[in-house]
Amino acid sequence: MAATAQDGRGTAEVREFAPGHYRIHYRCSTPSVLRVSSTYFNGWTAEVSGKAVDVFPVDHTLTGVLVPPGENDLELNYHSAYFLAGPC
Repeated sequence: MAATAQDGRGTAEVREFAPGHYRIHYRCSTPSVLRVSSTYFNGWTAEVSGKAVDVFPVDHTLTGVLVPPGENDLELNYHSAYFLAGPC
């Protein structure tokens, strides 16, 4: 990933939380990395205005999302890629 100039005045507020789901309202003037204090695992997906955005590990263990500039809601969801439902 290319270097991203962070918006030092950017804000973020968790508006909804459930296990495996966040809705975070954010505001920034440049593309920025939003760091979520949840452990990163394969299976996290993110969308802003219905468009997929990158999800990746930051600081070795946390979840990072590259959000576009502006004010919007980020939908972050986790679906396990390791345990699939099957017949019992």
